[in-house]
Amino acid sequence: MRKTLTTSLCLLAISLLNPLWAKSVNTPLKQDYPINPVSFVAVKATDQFWAPRIRINQDITIPIALGHCYNTGRVDN
Repeated sequence: MRKTLTTSLCLLAISLLNPLWAKSVNTPLKQDYPINPVSFVAVKATDQFWAPRIRINQDITIPIALGHCYNTGRVDN
């Protein structure tokens, strides 16, 4: 009986606090904040520091890692 009462009180507390939590999650960005989120596919690295490193990972490191996964049987799709 005590366990049922505790569970019921917890569920009641969660259901009462849920609208408060949902409101805090869906708050719009402040208008005076100068930075806006962008999609990750819209980001292009064109500098001299990160662009070469990203290109090396894309062209060399990732294919080698995938090759090792295929050779060792980790990816058997």
